[in-house]
Amino acid sequence: MIKIRSLILGLLCCLSGYSSQGFSFLGPFKSWQTKTVGYDLSIGDIGGPMFPSEGYRWNVPTIYYAFDRSFIEYFGASGVAAVDEAFSYLNALPAASAMSADLAEFPLNTRQVNYEAQALGLTDLKSLMMGSILEELGLASPEHFTWTLAGRVTVGSPTVTNYSVIRLNYDPVTLTPSSYVNGALYSYYIAEVDRAGLVATAAEIKIGDLRTAGFTSVAGGGNAGGSDQVLFAEQNPVGGGLSTAYVGAGEGEYYFGLTRDDVGGLRRLYGTRSMAVEALLPGVNASAGGAWTPVGGTNAVGTNAVAPALRPGVNKLSFQKVIFDSVLGQTFAPFASRYTDYYTTNSQVRSRSVSRQILQPDIIFTVADILPFVNGYIPATLSRTTTAGWVNNSALNSGSILVPAFGAQGGPGVIPPTVQIVLNSMWPFAINQNPGFSSEGTQYGRSIYGSFDGSTNAPVVYPIFGGFTVDTLRQLTVRQPGQ
Repeated sequence: MIKIRSLILGLLCCLSGYSSQGFSFLGPFKSWQTKTVGYDLSIGDIGGPMFPSEGYRWNVPTIYYAFDRSFIEYFGASGVAAVDEAFSYLNALPAASAMSADLAEFPLNTRQVNYEAQALGLTDLKSLMMGSILEELGLASPEHFTWTLAGRVTVGSPTVTNYSVIRLNYDPVTLTPSSYVNGALYSYYIAEVDRAGLVATAAEIKIGDLRTAGFTSVAGGGNAGGSDQVLFAEQNPVGGGLSTAYVGAGEGEYYFGLTRDDVGGLRRLYGTRSMAVEALLPGVNASAGGAWTPVGGTNAVGTNAVAPALRPGVNKLSFQKVIFDSVLGQTFAPFASRYTDYYTTNSQVRSRSVSRQILQPDIIFTVADILPFVNGYIPATLSRTTTAGWVNNSALNSGSILVPAFGAQGGPGVIPPTVQIVLNSMWPFAINQNPGFSSEGTQYGRSIYGSFDGSTNAPVVYPIFGGFTVDTLRQLTVRQPGQ
């Protein structure tokens, strides 16, 4: 049972100076982000929260994605279309420089409910991928890290546990720590996660009741209901107690776009005012010529352009689908894409045409058996490339400010390809809690991939093979009273 150590009150007074926005950056776990204070719990997190100056980003304007044979066989054309739609929301964003200062043109909540899909226990593939993609672009769940632990120590006899608590959620305009995400205010309580009291976390509580907007960020859905399902709570309007809540889209819920604070985090990372010393990706060379040049052609190889320089964000990210080799059973056909590299040297902004060699897609979607199970028996939703391979450029950006005794900072840095996002082939599944009885078990919630929206069209159920349809699913998801 979760043990409440403390409940922080009086937030409305101390937070009155902050605006109602917030984002969190993602990066490799820092040395102090240990399991003891709620990080790297192996139940969904792929990295830890960063300070605003430590953000990780892609530094190429176009990211190429593809599907392998296993994904296409499992999800078919409908599944490919669902992921394409997830990328379409990112492609539709204006350049960071064209956004308004307060981002008022973006909604605070883009989550809606399809009640038929909810009754069937379906998890929307498109929405699930939207959260995972934002993770791999450098955004963490802002709800997850609005309040987070930085230290824990036990003293005295009998022992008393003391914690240091910080906010790693930031206003995208002022960059000040914020207790808000998309207009919702959050407090927290410190929860002991395991019974031995060796793991703790600051679990968020949304101020207000369940009828108001909360846990709305799309970036918060990247964890796919792993630790977020267990460690978050909302204030219960009945009785004043606490009830668990999902971060991200739950059963039957779907996103129709990005929220204001998702966009705010992306603007901070990729806007032209976000300057950092960084090298370009390996395989990028100075060149001239057309936008698409075959590798090995006259324009594909030139003066090396990888050397570190002070660079702004790319301003506008684009995503383009390519055909992966495993689909056709033949070698992926490399190509080169040309773009303009902006950098500062001798206090002057310069630009040059560079050519990037694409030897494989930057993001690959696939399907596999994912082990181990959560809690020993619940198949995980998905797995994805962690932040361990992200390039930390803190040494390039610290200069003489770095004090060796305290070590390097957590960033800023660059996200390199290739990213793999792996869906679990062990879905759908059932839980049987009574072995020996004549029962096929009970269908576990969030256990079936689907595609649906706000239309009257019937949901698509995955996998596409095996005769899975909405009608057969209705039979499988019939629950007995009390189950």
